[in-house]
Amino acid sequence: VKEASYERAFELFEKAGGQGHVFAQNNVGVMYYNGKGVDQNYEKAAAWFKKAAEHGEHDSNTTLLRAPFFFLNRQRW
Repeated sequence: VKEASYERAFELFEKAGGQGHVFAQNNVGVMYYNGKGVDQNYEKAAAWFKKAAEHGEHDSNTTLLRAPFFFLNRQRW
């Protein structure tokens, strides 16, 4: 997959996530976490996972519990 495709996907997911779509919010978190289509940023990933989890997205809850940055206390809730 070309980087431009990831960048476009990120733009669309971020827009949808900002409008409250929980699966898009989770996907933005995944993209920040993996650095696909955007610079890798664990703090921003955590914020998007938390937002999705607060809106009932169960995969985000699981991701928050397993993510290394959660255990290292890099992001304060």
